[in-house]
Amino acid sequence: EVQTQIDGAEHLVQPGRWFVYEGSLHKLGYNNKIQKRHFFLFNDILVYTAQRGGTLTLFRAGEKPYMLRGTINLESCNLQKIPDNESLGIKNAFTVVKFSDKKRKVLTLIAESPEKRHEWLMNIGECMRDLCKKKKNSR
Repeated sequence: EVQTQIDGAEHLVQPGRWFVYEGSLHKLGYNNKIQKRHFFLFNDILVYTAQRGGTLTLFRAGEKPYMLRGTINLESCNLQKIPDNESLGIKNAFTVVKFSDKKRKVLTLIAESPEKRHEWLMNIGECMRDLCKKKKNSR
């Protein structure tokens, strides 16, 4: 179902993968530019997308409302809550640090409220713990 909404996400359907949670977050981009992104959390990956054309756009037949922007493997990332910083104007933020091929990518994400940040941290954290348990038990 989710795969049908995202352009470029043909790889989402995998054995042992299931949908967990979704919602919008703001991503702190290059030059501190804030970008609205829509995220889809699965048990093993976090997918981030851009909404095509804005919120009131009518889509052509067959056009998908989201475009894939990136995928994060939850087995190779860290999660960290960022304390609110009034002087910088950053509230309800957290980071997802992605490790791959000796590279490190930091996504700074901002939720609309402390409650939403908590939901994201709990859901992602639970998926990461479950993956860790599964990996430990398969040895």
